[in-house]
Amino acid sequence: MRVLYIDNDEDFLYTAAKCLSDTGSFHVDVSSSSVDALLKLKENRYDAIISEHVIPAIDGIGILKDLRLAGDAIPFIFFTAYHGENTAIEALNAGADYYLRKDGFSSAQQEVLINILHRLGAGKRASCPPVPLQSELRMILDSSDEPTVFTGLDHVILWANKSYIVCHGAESHGVVGRHCYEVGWGRDVPCAYCRVSEVISTGKSVSSEIAHPDGRFTWITAYPVTDNEGRVCGFVEKETDITAIKKSQEAVRQEKEKYNLLIQSASDMIYLYALLPGGNCGRILDVNAAACRRMGYSREEFLQMVATDIDDPDIEQFRDSLIYEVGEMGHFIFEWQHVTKEGGAVPVEVSVNHFMLDGAPVALSVVRDITERKVSERALRMREQEYRDLVENIDEVIFRIDPEGNFTYLSPAIGKMAGGAGYSPSELIGKNFIDYIYPADQPMLQRHFRERLLGITKKSTFRLVTKAGNERWVLESSRPIREDGAVVGVQGVFLDITDLKQMGAALRKANKKLNILSSITRHDILNQITAMNLYLELIEGDSEDSGRLKEFFEATGKIMGNLERIITFTRMYEDLGVNEPEWQDIGAIVEQEMIPVSGGLTVKNEVHGYEVYADSMLGKVFSNLMGNSVMHGGDAHGVTVLLEVHGAEVCILVADDGAGIPTDMKEKIFQKGVGKNTGFGLFLSREILDLTGLSIREIGLPGVGACFEIHVPEGNVRYVSGA
Repeated sequence: MRVLYIDNDEDFLYTAAKCLSDTGSFHVDVSSSSVDALLKLKENRYDAIISEHVIPAIDGIGILKDLRLAGDAIPFIFFTAYHGENTAIEALNAGADYYLRKDGFSSAQQEVLINILHRLGAGKRASCPPVPLQSELRMILDSSDEPTVFTGLDHVILWANKSYIVCHGAESHGVVGRHCYEVGWGRDVPCAYCRVSEVISTGKSVSSEIAHPDGRFTWITAYPVTDNEGRVCGFVEKETDITAIKKSQEAVRQEKEKYNLLIQSASDMIYLYALLPGGNCGRILDVNAAACRRMGYSREEFLQMVATDIDDPDIEQFRDSLIYEVGEMGHFIFEWQHVTKEGGAVPVEVSVNHFMLDGAPVALSVVRDITERKVSERALRMREQEYRDLVENIDEVIFRIDPEGNFTYLSPAIGKMAGGAGYSPSELIGKNFIDYIYPADQPMLQRHFRERLLGITKKSTFRLVTKAGNERWVLESSRPIREDGAVVGVQGVFLDITDLKQMGAALRKANKKLNILSSITRHDILNQITAMNLYLELIEGDSEDSGRLKEFFEATGKIMGNLERIITFTRMYEDLGVNEPEWQDIGAIVEQEMIPVSGGLTVKNEVHGYEVYADSMLGKVFSNLMGNSVMHGGDAHGVTVLLEVHGAEVCILVADDGAGIPTDMKEKIFQKGVGKNTGFGLFLSREILDLTGLSIREIGLPGVGACFEIHVPEGNVRYVSGA
């Protein structure tokens, strides 16, 4: 027996074909597509066909119908994994001999298929559907959850599945033999809406929707069952409960009413319009009342327009890019401008969505009039510009810091600080403020910052380190930033007060100088004049004693010398700090200022090539030190000047080999009025050095010699190449 086996599952196809061929009773050709199967049927004669329902191009029922239409009654067996009862009924009505379900091709299933093929091969085809077919169909229909019944032309039930029996509250034996309209609907006569006659006349299935008194809805489909001659001999009726669907439809209807109510009562303008190919705007399909009111058109007028008719012509050039954006995303929000019927411009915010409606592409635009917003935005921009102009032009630096101490905002004034901080705001945003504070001031600032976070408002004065490493004094005032009662940062302002600090220091020095000069004028000169008057009185009293007169005249001469030195000091002290500091060669100063006043002491100069940044009166310091050795050195023979380098700093040592200075006098000698003569020399020296941050102290050993150490900090000394 020659069999054609059609199945798109090639693994199953070849396995099943081999099993059938191995019996020795069948010659099996295989085909995995309908096209190949039709070619084989055209070229060969077969005794039977086994086919899967779902195959490429033409399905199994399509092949069967083509064969039967051509008058070919070849036995046709559906052997399929597709279990739908509608498909099974359609297959049987199309003339299938058997409809079997695949079940892994077990040995029992193989035996059933082999027996069917033997029966068909022996020509045993009954005039009615064979028992295995009826059994298989019943098994399929009985497993369905939908009530299904098989009746004759007289509406008498011949068979019903379990769902039908349960649905209508009857036992199986109480259903068969009774009329369907009696069991299903409690009637004595056929239902008025019964369409059996239509099925008989057309030979096609028909469907009807039935409303039940209890509120249920049923969709009934009647399938014709035909005999071998194609005559309708009965019906399979399937009942589908569509109550949930009807409720859903009713809910949709109610939602649609709500939607329409919302659309029409919305304050925003709403447009529904068609979409043309390429995403272009088509005809307006619907609008709400708000659109009619704002734009001045009636609904009827809108429905004769396309969506672009209300666009402002001045912005048409932007439409193509906008269409592209909307087309890419399907949803887009943008600002646009519409024109009313009267020609007035209306700035709008448009939210547009693309979707399918009844199979056609449409767009729904929700359009909000933003005229008031635009007015507010313009006013806000003006205020922001005014604020920006203010912030960018004031000298104070405005700042904000988060709870971790990182800058979140800095005004441009940070780059315009006197002397130049050297930073732009972008360089500091995200950086911790403490990293830019002078190290000695950091503990204080950290404490103050913690206090700000606790809600304490106060001011601070500290030093800021510039990008170049310089120090700038600033005055800061800040307060906590609160959101919902919680502190989320600190904001405030700081002002560069370096110049004020310097002015204050200069003022203090000036006052100090004035006080010193004043005290000298009042006290020292007055004392000398008092002493002179005393000697003058003595001279008058002892005018005849020449020895005494000589002594008195010598004392008077000394007083005059003291007065001259006091006046000279006051003149020099007045000039202290008047001129700008300058770079001065130490070796040259030693040669020019010390050697001429060495008084016979040798001067050993070991400083070469170094310059110091100091007040222009620096030479006076070295001449004073030389004078100190000459006057107080005792048996001193010479003075040595040398320089020691300590990293970026240096120390200049001026040492003699005289009597030295007692330990208890090492600091006192720098005080005003201490020492022989006027006592101003070392005091003046320290004042000169202090002007530029230099310092002096005495470090010699008593009995060995005096040694004055001048400390020069980093930045105030440099080595001059080739000097």
